[in-house]
Amino acid sequence: MKRLSSVLALLAGLILACAPAVAQEAAQTQPAKKVRAETAKPPRALGGEYAIMAAELNFSEQQTAQMAEKVKARNERLAAWLKENGPKEKQLVADRKEAKDDEARKKIDQDIAALRAERQKLLVELSAEIMNVLTAEQKVQWEGFTLYRSVMRSVAFTKPTEEQKAKIKNLAEEAAKAISQLPPDDEKARTRARGEWYGTVYKDVLTPEQRVQFQVGEFGRR
Repeated sequence: MKRLSSVLALLAGLILACAPAVAQEAAQTQPAKKVRAETAKPPRALGGEYAIMAAELNFSEQQTAQMAEKVKARNERLAAWLKENGPKEKQLVADRKEAKDDEARKKIDQDIAALRAERQKLLVELSAEIMNVLTAEQKVQWEGFTLYRSVMRSVAFTKPTEEQKAKIKNLAEEAAKAISQLPPDDEKARTRARGEWYGTVYKDVLTPEQRVQFQVGEFGRR
């Protein structure tokens, strides 16, 4: 039981790298070759994760143009924030190394935390603006796609069968619908739901042999 709890906690942690992935650093995310969309070629106006989104969700020309504008605005606003605040954070980190007492380090830690919280708030805001380009149905579809993709990356080395892949995809679609009913601003609840879904895949889809493979593989990479 203790081992299972540890594995499920590890699985829940993996969700931090997935859906609403586009929420924060989507432009840098690269898809697994085996699960990326194999439909029409991504629109040239978009790149990276956004191009995958456009292809997977069959963006209209209008949506493609809107998304391109939102991505451009996101990048500009984020770059402006980093230009203004990046040097401040760098200086604070340097000051902390030179701090002579715990009280000074504590104050600097608070200042660094405040800056990082501000950056996180901006990323969430920019993500919401980008996701608003999608219809409600597309948001659910994208959630399901990113859930499926992320778990397939995690368990690929256990060589899941086609039947298992189909089951994981169905479970991802069901989980996406449930997650869509949660408050959009309650990221803790949404992250918890995704973590629980990972646990379901681990317990109900993988065979005992695959679970052992997963444990050995994941803990071996830690």
